[in-house]
Parts: sequence; structure tokens; C-alpha cells
Amino acid sequence: MSNRFSENNGLAGNLHFCNLFITVMIIAIAANDEQKQALEKKGFSENITVLWAGGTVELLAQAGADVFIDCLFTGSTVPQTLVPLLIHSPLVTLDLLGAGNNVARFCAWNSFVERPVWEMAVSKETNPMWLQALMETIGWQFRLVKDEPGLITPRVVSMIINEAFFALDDDISSKADIDTAMKLGTNYPYGPFEWAEKIGVENIYMLLQKLSETDKRYTPAISMAVNG
Repeated sequence: MSNRFSENNGLAGNLHFCNLFITVMIIAIAANDEQKQALEKKGFSENITVLWAGGTVELLAQAGADVFIDCLFTGSTVPQTLVPLLIHSPLVTLDLLGAGNNVARFCAWNSFVERPVWEMAVSKETNPMWLQALMETIGWQFRLVKDEPGLITPRVVSMIINEAFFALDDDISSKADIDTAMKLGTNYPYGPFEWAEKIGVENIYMLLQKLSETDKRYTPAISMAVNG
């Protein structure tokens, strides 16, 4: 099937394609094993065929797909041949990536992919209705947020984890006790240190470093730098 989303950039054309003419949509997804399992559990609409790739290079080889999702993206520029494209990029904005139309960013950290509603951003010049049409076709819910580092939830979770590391630095309590207190007191699915382990301390540290460039409240705790 040709990539009709990229060929038909008009809003009316995208909606027409999604709602009336589509029979089977082919989605190529780059994901690790844990992300793949989470996405399969999340599920897809009946008219979706998924081609799995182990990385961005393999994704580039799936030229016949209609949509591309890169949960492993770590590049500094967006591949221009893959559109429409949804990329994992919690730190770098679409403007800095040089992304054009029909590209959106999200966060694919462990424990984020399976969320029922994805936070997604498009560039300021892009009409987001193409994304709405696409996500409805896939069968996933999303919330549009500003194209800025950290989106919303990754920023909040990173700050919670950072505060826990500050508490550890001050010998307020142990990691286990802080995790237990946060889960019991706030009903969070994970304690902050459990969350950090799932996401990766280095990922949290890198986001906080990026955010602290414009807001010193996000300066990472000393012990996080050691652990990262």
C-alpha cells in the first residue's frame, strides 16, 4: 500500500482516507521487546497490520508502510523519508529536530508506552488534525501538549524522582521506605526509585539537565548524577 497519509497532506483528505476508504493500514514500529509487549497489550484496531523493527535502521527499510512509529529514536534529525512519523523524543523538540509536517513526538520510556492516553506534540506550524485522524484509525487515545522538552508527564515524574534523590542525599530515609511511603501515600503505581529503575536513571538525569538549563529547580540531585 502506498503511503497515502504523506501523499495527501490536506486535512479533509486525511479524514476522508481514515473514515471512508481505508481497509488495511500497515504500521512499521521500531521497539524493544518490553515496548513491543506493552504495545501489543495496548492493542490496535482490527484494520491494522504491524511490522516490527529492532531499531531505526530496520524501520527505514520498511518503506512500504503507511505509518511509522519509532520508540527507539535517538537521532538529532528526523528521517525525511518516513512520514507520517511518531518518534520517541522526550528531550528534543520537533523544531530542533527539523521535523516537517506529519511528524509528532511522544515519550516511550518504560511504563509510559502502555499508558491509555499518550501525550503528543506537533510543531507549531502543523495542523494537529492529521494526528487526530491517525490515532483514531489506530485506536489509541492521545492528548496534545506543547512541543517543549519533557512534555508534561515525563517532566513531572522526573521531578518527583529528583526530590526522592534529594531526600536520600539528606538521609531522610532509605530507598525502600521512600518507595513504600509514596505508593501508600499517593497511590502511585511505583515508588520514585522503582520508577527510576524502570525508566533508567540516566534518562531521568538527562531530562533534568536539559530542563535545568532554563529553570534551576530541575537541577539533578548529586546522588542521581552518581547513579546515572
